[in-house]
Amino acid sequence: MISRILCISFLLCIQNVIIAQKKTYETEEILNVSYYNNSTKDSIYTKLNIVLPKGIENPPVLMWLGGGAWAYVDRHKQMDLSRNLAKQGIAVISVGHRLSPALLEGRPKRDSGVKHPEHIKDVAKAFAWIYKNEKKYNYDTNNIFVGGYSCGAHLSALLAADKKYVEALGLKTNLIKGIIPIAGAYNIPLYKKLLEEVNPNYITNHINPVFGKSNSEHIEASPLTYVEHLTMPILLINEGQTYIYNGDFEERIIQNGNKNFEVINLYDQTHLSLWTELSENPNSINRDLITAFITKHASKSLTQWNTFVGRFVESYKSFNIPILKASYIENIEAVQRTEELDKQENFFRGIQKELPKYATVNLSSNDWLDYQLINYETELNLERIEIEKQWSKLKPDSISKLGIYHVPLAKKWYPYFLKKWIDIEVSPDELFNFGLKEVDRVTSKIEDIQKKLEMDNLTFEKHISQESFFYSNEREVQKAFEKKQEIVDQKTKELFPYLEEIDKVTISKGENPAMAKVPAFYNPFSKVFYYNYFDKPYNKRQIGWTYIHEGIPGHHYQMSLEKILSRSEVQKLFEYFGYIEGYAAYVEEIGYDLEAYQTIYDELGKWEWDLIRSVRVPLDIGINYYGWDDTKALKFWKQHIHGKDDIALREINRIKQWPAQVITYKYGADKLLQLKQLAVEEKDFSMKKFHTKILENGVLPISILKKMFHKKLAEK
Repeated sequence: MISRILCISFLLCIQNVIIAQKKTYETEEILNVSYYNNSTKDSIYTKLNIVLPKGIENPPVLMWLGGGAWAYVDRHKQMDLSRNLAKQGIAVISVGHRLSPALLEGRPKRDSGVKHPEHIKDVAKAFAWIYKNEKKYNYDTNNIFVGGYSCGAHLSALLAADKKYVEALGLKTNLIKGIIPIAGAYNIPLYKKLLEEVNPNYITNHINPVFGKSNSEHIEASPLTYVEHLTMPILLINEGQTYIYNGDFEERIIQNGNKNFEVINLYDQTHLSLWTELSENPNSINRDLITAFITKHASKSLTQWNTFVGRFVESYKSFNIPILKASYIENIEAVQRTEELDKQENFFRGIQKELPKYATVNLSSNDWLDYQLINYETELNLERIEIEKQWSKLKPDSISKLGIYHVPLAKKWYPYFLKKWIDIEVSPDELFNFGLKEVDRVTSKIEDIQKKLEMDNLTFEKHISQESFFYSNEREVQKAFEKKQEIVDQKTKELFPYLEEIDKVTISKGENPAMAKVPAFYNPFSKVFYYNYFDKPYNKRQIGWTYIHEGIPGHHYQMSLEKILSRSEVQKLFEYFGYIEGYAAYVEEIGYDLEAYQTIYDELGKWEWDLIRSVRVPLDIGINYYGWDDTKALKFWKQHIHGKDDIALREINRIKQWPAQVITYKYGADKLLQLKQLAVEEKDFSMKKFHTKILENGVLPISILKKMFHKKLAEK
């Protein structure tokens, strides 16, 4: 027999914890409620008694089945237990059912009655009644537990194990949050054999009237027969007289891998003494274990969810966790004191433990999103805290400026920064391979254009370097962007939502030479799109992709939406660059749809810059994770990009100082393109509908956006 013995000293420890946490509620009783009327004298049995805790919103509910050998069950004798449990915040509904004939020693003779499966059919109907009357009695049907004593233990286990009784009423057994069978029999053939050894009269006076005479009937009535269906949490309590019935039942549950299975064998208790202790003792240790089991496995109500979210937001703000900076040195220098990290860890550990209890609450789509974000940030912050606590123990005198690879704990810091910048699902090796594939993809796009122009490499390079492909004064550049804006903005209205609420972006020449490293940039505070034209000619091929990336429908449009559309308090706490930069890079992929690319050279401009972005992905991993030096990094660059060594040195230095940031563009764009491909396969696909889906919920981690997208597809 496989079982676990919970010793008395351990029980006392648990009792002390529970008592310290107890809040006692007043109770309300509703008696003799009919759950179905079969128009016979047996209708007096098919009733239930309800005991509700006052002053608690949507408490969990325990459907309780009393003992009495399937022949003498009396729901009124369950009232003491019901009251004691209700005082601890649990709604208890004790259920009566039709009874069997019996002739047992010390009990009155019952000449008539029903046999299996009529009892369990009644119990299933009572379960359906409980499920359908949630609003009337203010308990939570997300948290229905089923338990019972003696024959009630058998029926509670059978209800959960043999699905046909609940399913016959249009419900599923997965509505049962957990079961609590106490001192019951779950293998009827074994139960019969053991009783026969004690007194053969038990067969004719008890077993046959309850279950029938055949072994097949007894097997059919055994929860053991359907034990593989018992996947919900189980608290199985045996006393000294009945534990011998249950070894195979326990063993089979364990073999099936139920990780929420708890067994308590109370060898010093008798069948009667345990029941007396449970129902009458004002400080019952074992009754407290029932309460603790329900509390542990109960999910929360919507009201509790809202309180939980408010507490999360308030607590998170109080920690003043430093925002992510581009510089790894600044991020590491911002590590807080160990005392602060301990507080944060305790908080997030608590969130991690409590959050799953809300998984079955009927959350709205917005609440579902908050749930995902809280879970995401909890996991990410716990990873950060672990690294920062290790860093605090090391207490390095300084932080190397050579790059994060040269910093202690680099193999932990860098994967964390990848997750923080890009998405929690990424890893260095996977991103490296992704980058190589993107280099090949973009290179092939450029080669396709070269083939269309029917030019060899040298001729092609000379051709696109001609003066005719460049603007030589500011006025020409300004005019070109304004013309592109006029064309694209008109087309965007057909493909993107909310355009009537978005201001036109201002286009202006940049005045900060430090920003001249990129063709253009967007300032969300001034709402101005700046192009960088200083002392060099401006490449005409950069006009189309640059405008849609930085202006409309790129950064200006997306960031303006963030201020217009409703965002939850949880969403307002965080920003995700894998989405922000990835979205703007995705827009470039639909440049033809936007009429931003009107010639093959406009498209070429997009791929020329995208090749730089693609090469930066494996370059970032190589430098910051694999430890490439400048020579190896430059060699890799030259393998894929020719004649731009000055840009290479600039990008290598940027990658060393700002690890992970450059990968955001490519990763986010790739995932959005994948979602678009899924959407295209839908019958009602339109670009505007697709863009509404990816924009309406604001800036999200890419993995959560994917999860939400698949969820919406599944709901169709």
